[in-house]
Amino acid sequence: RLLVAKQAAMVGFLLFAVVVAAMGAAALRVEPEFHPIYLQGSENGGTLLRIRGSGFFREGREGVTTVFIGSEICNMISYYSSDTEIWCYTPPMVPGGSYARIVISVTGVDRGELLDTGRSFQYRSDRTPRLDVSPRGGRPGQSLYFRGFLTRNSATNSVQDFDIRMGGARCDVSEEENVDYAPNDVSTSNTLYYRLRCTSPGQLEPGRYNMTFKTDDAYYGFGLATITAPEVQHDMRTGERFDFATSGHISSLSSHVGGTRGGAMVTLRG
Repeated sequence: RLLVAKQAAMVGFLLFAVVVAAMGAAALRVEPEFHPIYLQGSENGGTLLRIRGSGFFREGREGVTTVFIGSEICNMISYYSSDTEIWCYTPPMVPGGSYARIVISVTGVDRGELLDTGRSFQYRSDRTPRLDVSPRGGRPGQSLYFRGFLTRNSATNSVQDFDIRMGGARCDVSEEENVDYAPNDVSTSNTLYYRLRCTSPGQLEPGRYNMTFKTDDAYYGFGLATITAPEVQHDMRTGERFDFATSGHISSLSSHVGGTRGGAMVTLRG
């Protein structure tokens, strides 16, 4: 009986090993469907790219899948990626590289493959939103207004497709009524001038921050916008560029008077 049990266990183990080996040996391939459909996006990068297929690895012990846009790495989103689907953000365009081939590399313990998808990603200036933001300074929790031109198809999408961040913290654009379109006389057949309001993050400490405006579109991709300004702001001490400066706000003061020798207790709230 002991021998039979050992033989049965060995057979079970071998069957398990065969199944695992078969799963791990899935052919590396890519389906024709891509997101965005036209494989176009912002020259600044940040276009959300989805590739479906099989034989991919997420980052882990089993192996790593890397997507190259030309010679640059597409930043994978591990949370959404799987063995059959890769999500990543395109890198910025390299000088002179408006078309970049999409190549997938899979590296594992006992596996190394390189697959040319046969498709190229196109960086386009008309898929690069160009926006201005005002005001350029204030306290946390106040309204900011983005104005600029965006291709019409994306401008008609839900505001959920807009991702605005200040110092990494998200600017709230959750309400549909925040989108306010300008009159048609300032629009063209390909672009739409629009205004979008967001509420700056309330948890930001006083300081200087850079901002990012990113949008996703299933057809035209888009990605990171170029935030323009009449005058670029720089930190006078470090020389670094910044988009927005937050300041503290005092809402109340416990006392406005005190003795001439000092020592009075004063409480500031804000």
